[in-house]
Amino acid sequence: VLDSMTFVGEAIFRGETTFLKDSVIFGEREGKSNLDINAIIGGTSVLSFEGISRDNRTISLAVEEPSGHNVITLPDVTGTVITTGNFPDVLESLRVLGTAEMEGEVYFSGPEVRFGHPDRPGKLEVKSYITGRYPLVFSDASAEGRSGSTTFEITPPTANNIISFPDVSGTVITTSNIPTTIMLPDEDYTIQARSFVAKAGSVAMGTNAVPPKHKGSFVFTDASDSIPDFDSKRENSFNVRATGGVKFVSGHTPSGKELGVVLEPGASSWSVLSDRDSKTDLEPVDGVEVLSKLMDVPISTWQYEGDSVKHMGPMAQDFFEAFKLGEDNTRISTIDADGVALASLQGLHKLQLELEAEVEALRAKALAGEQTLRQNEARIHEQNRLLGEQEGSMKQLLSLLKLQPRE
Repeated sequence: VLDSMTFVGEAIFRGETTFLKDSVIFGEREGKSNLDINAIIGGTSVLSFEGISRDNRTISLAVEEPSGHNVITLPDVTGTVITTGNFPDVLESLRVLGTAEMEGEVYFSGPEVRFGHPDRPGKLEVKSYITGRYPLVFSDASAEGRSGSTTFEITPPTANNIISFPDVSGTVITTSNIPTTIMLPDEDYTIQARSFVAKAGSVAMGTNAVPPKHKGSFVFTDASDSIPDFDSKRENSFNVRATGGVKFVSGHTPSGKELGVVLEPGASSWSVLSDRDSKTDLEPVDGVEVLSKLMDVPISTWQYEGDSVKHMGPMAQDFFEAFKLGEDNTRISTIDADGVALASLQGLHKLQLELEAEVEALRAKALAGEQTLRQNEARIHEQNRLLGEQEGSMKQLLSLLKLQPRE
């Protein structure tokens, strides 16, 4: 142990050497000396460099508590060490080997910025917004003459749009690679939009659906098994196979009952809501009066414009004028036509009953007259018989008078 020692000239320390004083000075302050250390520097204190001016300003080289065997290599170049305190605002050239983390605003203004090694896969992790007016171009162009690129360009936005990438693996679908068949997982699939437009020459939906045979057709097939294939009937047709029934709802009553038409399973005609509990303002009708009005409604055969199929029925204007039923005078609701027909049948039945009663009364009166006639004929016959008997008696009397002698 040496309490104080000064070495003039060259000094070499071999083995373990410990300096216990607060200050250990190597070399002259005004001169230049070399300190050659061929060993590992250990310890917990910082290395402080006062500089030449002795103004109590120092530069300290401190080492954080290491979590492993770290190695910091000084490059074989001349320059100033860059730290977080003197990192330049602008770098003309920067090459980073290994992992680099950048915080705050960073601008890359050079003509070319490369991330990663050209021959080894790397990772670029961005935890901020990517903004700019130039598209992202992914290219394999190289000095060997290979060329080809994929450009990711954003249309100038009109709002704060958000495009989310799902948590699945797959290929992004664009207008150029839309597949002819899309296989979705065996689960519910929902499309929610303010409006949805699908333009197609024909549409087929449902279980085991196939492209329609006719253009401009819509085909829906249910999940029925063991029945013939279902397809469009002709061009521009609407075709639905629903063996469980079809329902069209056009509204609801205040009590929640559905308004519309229903085609029940196996049925060939529509059913409409006619529940008493769904109706108000019920008023009975006079069937005879309805029949009388119906007699004044002209019935014609006719064809729709541009159609060759013949139909029979009244004109909507005449029907509306006679009964004031329906929404307007250009259409006839089947429920109103059925109601008029049923009321007319009731009125006709009532007239028939009245006519039958009148006929029965006339028949009874005729039978009564016939009976009186028969009674009169019997009386006449009896009177004729009595007259005959009297005539015989008179003849016998006359004969007896002729046989007596005269005095």
